[in-house]
Amino acid sequence: MSKQTITINGKRYHAITGELLIDVASPEDHDALANTHKINVTTVAVKPLIKPAVHHTVKPSQTLMRSAVKKPSARALAIRVQHELENELINLNVAQKPSVTSISHARLERAQSTLRSEQITRFQNAENASKLPVQHAHVPVRIAPDKPEEVELPAGAPQPKPSNSPEDMFTRAIANAQHHADIKAHTKAYKQRVRRHFASLAVGASALLVIAGFAAYLNVPSLQIRVAGMQAGVSTTNPNFAKAGFSYTGVTSTQSKRVIGLKTTEANYRLVQQPTNWAGGQMIDHISSVSASGTPNFKTLQFGDQTVYRLNNGNATWVKNGTWYQLNGDRAIGDTQLQTLVQNS
Repeated sequence: MSKQTITINGKRYHAITGELLIDVASPEDHDALANTHKINVTTVAVKPLIKPAVHHTVKPSQTLMRSAVKKPSARALAIRVQHELENELINLNVAQKPSVTSISHARLERAQSTLRSEQITRFQNAENASKLPVQHAHVPVRIAPDKPEEVELPAGAPQPKPSNSPEDMFTRAIANAQHHADIKAHTKAYKQRVRRHFASLAVGASALLVIAGFAAYLNVPSLQIRVAGMQAGVSTTNPNFAKAGFSYTGVTSTQSKRVIGLKTTEANYRLVQQPTNWAGGQMIDHISSVSASGTPNFKTLQFGDQTVYRLNNGNATWVKNGTWYQLNGDRAIGDTQLQTLVQNS
């Protein structure tokens, strides 16, 4: 038996079929039981777990050979359809109506009993129709005149003029004719109009540019002062120098100061502006001095709510709306001019 089995991992398999074999007794007692007790050992075969592959027969192809079959032509199809229709018409049996071969007496009696007017010719009998008199009415015939009748107009009325006479049509055609127009002259006049149009547009644009440039020229001082104020961090309105009797000469700016150049007919001045947190009294305490006799080197001026300090050297200074003003010049200005400058700054 050992020659017909194969043992793998403690399990025995048939050497030919590969089936798993299960013994009633263990492999160790198999020989002992067979020799001592003469017992036939039964072997049970287990079907393999893997099903054998099933092979199917190949069926012949049912697809037409497209290379050998030609597409039917439209003419052949039309002829075939025509023949089929002709055959159907030949085999078609038309059922005749019963009224063709026989007469319905009920319908005939009902038709004869229907009332008909004798005034209608189609309802008259042949005998009565021949007895009706024939009437002929005389129609007067008037011969057409050779000339149309003339309509007499009232005295003083204007004579009508034909609107479609050949003379008027010819005159209108000549008046509306355009064959005599000079194409070159027309093109030249058109180009001249176009040039004049563009010239007028250019003149208008130039005038607008001149006006804009003049307005910018008039506003140059204010623009320069505003730009210098942004660079120096000074946010004050532009002073009205002309009202105070000054003329503008230019502006410069540093990191925290804006210096505006002014002049009069007699001297030149510099108006220095810079932002500050001081009040007027704090500012004068830091920049002023006192002589040995105890006299300060400045004089206080009051212009409304604004306090102005005039120094002994002719310069003036004041604080207004968080901005410190310092006016320096070649010579001192009068109190009236200083008051006007302070109020308009």
